[in-house]
Amino acid sequence: MPADADPHPDGVEDTAIPLYLVTERLRRCGAGNVILFLDACRSQESSKGKGIGEEKQKGVITIFSCSPNERSYEIENERIQQGSFTYALLESLKIQGEGNCATVERLYNRLRHQVPDINRQFIKPRQTPYAIVEPATKYHLILLEKNANLSDIVTLKNDAYRAEVEKNIELARQLWIRVNIAASGSDMEAVDAISRLSNATNYSKSGDEQTLNFQGKKSPSPKLPKLPTSQDFVKSLSFIIPVILAILTLLSSGELSILENKENTKSTKIKQQETNNNITTQEDKNVDYLTLEYLLKQEQWKEADEETLSTMVKVSNQEKGVLLDVESIKNFPCSELREINELWVKYSNGKFGFSVQKEIYESVGGTKEYKDKVWIEFGDKVGWRQLGTWLKYNELTFNINTPYRGHLPAFGHKSSWDKVVCEFCVNLFSRTKNCKL
Repeated sequence: MPADADPHPDGVEDTAIPLYLVTERLRRCGAGNVILFLDACRSQESSKGKGIGEEKQKGVITIFSCSPNERSYEIENERIQQGSFTYALLESLKIQGEGNCATVERLYNRLRHQVPDINRQFIKPRQTPYAIVEPATKYHLILLEKNANLSDIVTLKNDAYRAEVEKNIELARQLWIRVNIAASGSDMEAVDAISRLSNATNYSKSGDEQTLNFQGKKSPSPKLPKLPTSQDFVKSLSFIIPVILAILTLLSSGELSILENKENTKSTKIKQQETNNNITTQEDKNVDYLTLEYLLKQEQWKEADEETLSTMVKVSNQEKGVLLDVESIKNFPCSELREINELWVKYSNGKFGFSVQKEIYESVGGTKEYKDKVWIEFGDKVGWRQLGTWLKYNELTFNINTPYRGHLPAFGHKSSWDKVVCEFCVNLFSRTKNCKL
C-alpha cells in the first residue's frame, strides 16, 4: 500500500500495488532464489478478494508475518519498538552456533514459535507466521552459509540428486550451487554435478546456437556424430550375419524359446517375491529417509532428532508447508511412522524410538488421554525431567550412553515441555499403538 493509496475496500483495487507485480519483478532480478518477507496486517475482512494469504507466488519463498484472517501487531515497548515479526526475524538471524537459523526451515520454525510468544508477553492477539514454499525442497535452502552444518549440506545434496532423477535440471543446478557455496566451494560432488548439468543443458540445444556454461562463457555448439560410410556398413555386416545365423539355428532347434521361458519364469518369481515381501522402493515414497539414516548411522543424535521432526512435517503436509500439529499426528501414515521408528530402533540397538517410548508411557499408566501425573512420571522415566525439573531441549543427552531408555527422539522441540508439546507426544504414542509398532 503506497502512502497515497486509498485503504477503503472500494479504493484498494485501484490504488494498491498487486503482490504478483512485486514478485514478478523480483523473479527478474537474476537471483537463483528469492525470499520475500511480508510484515503487514492482512485481514481479509478489510479488503476485496481472497487476501494475499491464499496466493502462491511461484518460484518465490514467501514468509508472511501472520496467517490468513490474522493481523500483525506493533510492539510499543521501548525494548522492541517494531512489529513482533520483524523483531523475531532479526533476532533469529543473529543466532550463532547450536540452534541457528541457517536454513529456511529452521528460520520458519523459530518464527512460528517466537512471534506468538512475543505477542503473549505484550498482551497482543495471536499472530502466527505462515509460509508458502514451492517446491518443498526450498525449505532446505541454506540462507546463512557460515552457520550451515553437515546435516544441512547432506539434506540439500539429497534434494539435488532427487531433482536430477526427476529431470528437473534447473532446480538441480540451483541446489548444487547452494551446496557448493555452503561448503565454501570445496565440495567436489557439487562441482562435478554443476559441470555435468551444464553439459546436459548445452547438448540438449540443437542447431548452431551457442549456450552459456557454468562460468558464464560461451560453449561451442555440440558436434554432430559422423555418419557411417559404406566401408563401416560392410564391416558391420561381417559381425551381424554370423549372429543372425546363430539365432536362426537356435530358433529351429527350439533352444531359444526354452531360454526365454526360463528367463520369463525367473522374472515372474522375482516380481512375486518382491510383492510378497512388500518391498517398497524409494520412488514409491513421498519422502526419503537417506539423511535420517545417515545421521543415525553416524550417531549424530541431535541432528537426527531435528531431521525426524522435519521429515514428519514433510510426510504429513508436503504441499501446505505448515508445522506438525496434533491433527497431523492423529492421521500420520502408519507406513511412514514405522519406517522412522525402525531406523531409530535399529541404530540405537533398541534403546531409542517411538515404540520404546510408547511401551514406557503405557507402563506408567498412560492412555490416549493426557494426564499431568502420568506425563510427569513418564518424563522422569525417559530423562526429560530430572530432579523435579523439566530439562530444556539443549540440556538433553544426545548420546547413546545416556542411562535413560526412550530418551530420544525428543521431536526437535526447542520450547519447554508445555501442555501443547505434551499432548503432541501423547497423541504420537497413541498413533504408534494404533499402527501396531
